[in-house]
Amino acid sequence: MLIFISGGARSGKSQYAERLAATLTGTRPPLYIASGQALDDEMKARIKHHRDLREASGIPWETIEVRDELMSLDRTFSKEQAILWDCLTTWLGNFWFADVDKRALVDALKHQILAWKQAGIPVILVSNEVFDEPVSVYPETEEYRQWLGLLHQWIVKESDASIEVVFGLPKVWKEPANETDSQRIAASLAVL
Repeated sequence: MLIFISGGARSGKSQYAERLAATLTGTRPPLYIASGQALDDEMKARIKHHRDLREASGIPWETIEVRDELMSLDRTFSKEQAILWDCLTTWLGNFWFADVDKRALVDALKHQILAWKQAGIPVILVSNEVFDEPVSVYPETEEYRQWLGLLHQWIVKESDASIEVVFGLPKVWKEPANETDSQRIAASLAVL
């Protein structure tokens, strides 16, 4: 099952995604793919906050860090281990100003997502909702938002479920067609 979760900064999307991943994982601890880079004090504090929340959850998370490349994802994945990637907004931003082939990296990401989906691995992709902000005066920022918007649209099209978290409350925009998956999403909403 592929689930897309979006929301604004501090909306509660990560906490909801973590609870959902815990319900979807099988016999192996959920895998947390982290994209944040501790480049300043604010990001250091945010990363620490997320680590502390995972530690306090009592769930034995396995964590790997993916900054701007996907090579660290070169491993074997299992249907028994839910994957939570937090977050795609940060991942895209990590290489946005680098001299890299953005199209190739985004295409590689899409290929990886489809491979997980086809393998039946439960995957939760988290991203920020940045589209309610005014148009930026910086063309690079607008180009970034356009790329992110197109990536979001592609993910929602491919996903089994799409959920937006606002004020800590999840709103399901796209429900799974499969009744079992739909019940799992409903159960995760009841945990709130």
